[in-house]
Amino acid sequence: DENQHRNTESMIRAIVNFHRDALKLQQLQNDDNGLKENDDDLLYHQRVNQGLNPEQQESLRTITSSIKLNAILLPIQSVGVQGDSRTYSYAVAISSDVETASIPWSNLMELSKIIPRILHNVNRVVYLFGSPVCVAPSTVTVTTLTPDVIQLSQVVDDTANQVLRSAGAVLLLAQMPVVLLPLDFDNLNETSSIPRRRSVVIRPFITRDFMTGVPAVPGKDLLLEVVANMVKSISSVDGISRVLYDLTAKPPGTTEWE
Repeated sequence: DENQHRNTESMIRAIVNFHRDALKLQQLQNDDNGLKENDDDLLYHQRVNQGLNPEQQESLRTITSSIKLNAILLPIQSVGVQGDSRTYSYAVAISSDVETASIPWSNLMELSKIIPRILHNVNRVVYLFGSPVCVAPSTVTVTTLTPDVIQLSQVVDDTANQVLRSAGAVLLLAQMPVVLLPLDFDNLNETSSIPRRRSVVIRPFITRDFMTGVPAVPGKDLLLEVVANMVKSISSVDGISRVLYDLTAKPPGTTEWE
């Protein structure tokens, strides 16, 4: 649904710009200027505000005041578990211009809980490494179970797990799905003749029973160096555009992707 997609995009932008828009709204109130009907940013800000209790509002203000974040809806559906059933809903990708070593992982983990709490049509949140991405790919890279795609999937999976094994970190995780996405974040020209690449999601996952679980938090459950080395190693594989880190707990996201 095009309207739903547009509204969801506007809501996720309002979430990551929550602090900025709160300041704008406060300034309007201080100047005795009312909110105008065509001020979409602030109208969506109010909708976000209404979906949170005061403690959550303060948490989101703190998160979004500490770092400039970008958020996009991926042009794919993600499988999740919400309530008693599986869902196929939107996935949100967060990006920023901070270096990998300085990414505020605890804030991102909190944000990954806030977004599905407000937007029930989102069941997965990922962090996109590299330069900020403000526009989602409008096309997907054709990806079927051909020998070259299968080989690429095997190579990136082995590359990520080699880093884990070298660091002695395998036993820290219950599982680490390595997912090939049919998305090129660096070639957004629909008419480009340059072959489109694919991207990779890593999902270091911690659970006791796989009924519920949480993502491994870099710097807490997994060394920052290990995460950085996985990103660097996967990014060097020919045919890969970007690496993403799955921030989603189960629920609302499933352990694996499909």
